[in-house]
Amino acid sequence: MENFVRFFNCPIPVTGCNLRCDYCYLVQQGNEKLLDFKESNEGFMYSVPHMLKALTPERMGGICAFHICGEGETMLWSEICDLALGLYEMGHYVSFTTNCTITKMMKRFTEFPREYREKMFFKCSFHYREFKKRGLLETFAANVSALADAGISYTVELVTSDYVLDNLEEIKKFSMENFGAMPHVLTQRSELVRGKYPRMKSLLEKEQYDKTWGQFDSALFKFHQAEFDKKHGEFCYAGVYSLQFHLKTGNVFPCPGNNKLIVNLFENIEQKPTFVPVGHNCPFDNCWFGYVTHILGGVDRDLNSEIYFKEFRDRVRKDNGRHWLSNTMRFAYGHRCSEFHKPLSWERELFFDCLMRVVYKGVWPGELEMDQITGILNRNMEKEGIKNVAIYGMAAVGKWIRELCARSKINVLFGIDRKYDSIVSDINVISPEEKFPNIDCVIVTVYSQYDSICKKIKPMTDARLLSVLELV
Repeated sequence: MENFVRFFNCPIPVTGCNLRCDYCYLVQQGNEKLLDFKESNEGFMYSVPHMLKALTPERMGGICAFHICGEGETMLWSEICDLALGLYEMGHYVSFTTNCTITKMMKRFTEFPREYREKMFFKCSFHYREFKKRGLLETFAANVSALADAGISYTVELVTSDYVLDNLEEIKKFSMENFGAMPHVLTQRSELVRGKYPRMKSLLEKEQYDKTWGQFDSALFKFHQAEFDKKHGEFCYAGVYSLQFHLKTGNVFPCPGNNKLIVNLFENIEQKPTFVPVGHNCPFDNCWFGYVTHILGGVDRDLNSEIYFKEFRDRVRKDNGRHWLSNTMRFAYGHRCSEFHKPLSWERELFFDCLMRVVYKGVWPGELEMDQITGILNRNMEKEGIKNVAIYGMAAVGKWIRELCARSKINVLFGIDRKYDSIVSDINVISPEEKFPNIDCVIVTVYSQYDSICKKIKPMTDARLLSVLELV
């Protein structure tokens, strides 16, 4: 069985919803009007056929897992089945977050071919109070049962909201009767408090909070509590093994909340994308998405843990002894993406780490690291016969590359930038729209737009075009 080598968390621009949960981030942020209930295909910049052409295993570096989640209810995207079917046909895994009450869409997935259902997973969000208020409890239970009967993997997940504290006994009874097990428990975050990630939202004291929700015996909840307020400082491969991929635009970022663009997968689909790790430059106080990035993605290659993602998703039913996860998904979620990648060489790890330090923090490496990178750069450029270069993009990364070249045997003859007339530099900076003087190579520092930039400047030069990510 071929496992997936990358995990993409895929938000979609569907805001409509048939519920109004108090812990919904759109409600918290005062955007409740966005939740108007309607099926939609609005907001996507590319067609589903184009998306599928861009996401072949050959281009992605292997079979991948795509988890699709709407800002509102995921199943209100009218073309979600079309995209999923195309991804399954290519061998990918596809999973979904849903409130599991849009019956007509759930039924369509249960009718997919068996080999596709084996690679399918649903995170069924158990909004107990809302379901009860709106008469949807039986609908939710029936649709979860339909998934189980179709051999589709699922989990039932409850958010730790104070809103349901008076209903916990009802929830446990309903869960045992309908799902054969307790739901898993996800720590609620407050979207209105800046700073720490995750940000637990509860009036309960920590000890009482742990005791109250610990009665569900959820490995997911236990992991969240162990990780709360824990800063990670290891070299992080987020941006390579696990990524945040916006299906609206095609833009890819290292993880949720991280705004450092890596690449747009829907542009220049004839080219293979280059993914880049965060390194030691995580901008967050906590890895609040760590239950995915660390446990499923394996972004910390030195992680010494016997916990696997299947433990956050699976339960064994007390009524019939069946697992919530199929054999296929238990196997897939019993591995980390890192297992299917070789670590970076020490040269590339050093270079990417220093490059990302400039990107994330605007800070240059120390003298020892600068000397090491200069030596590596000299060897590589000499091997390629490159002596005279230009630098495209003269912002922070461009200035850093300029300094590296100044310390080496590489001559930077000029810079190139769209804001050429406002750039302050010790070298001449020209417009990308004028003919370039003779050089051996153009180093493009705006790696997230490398392919698009190459298309624009190729008519201006016969020189080799090189992404900053290819220097080492």
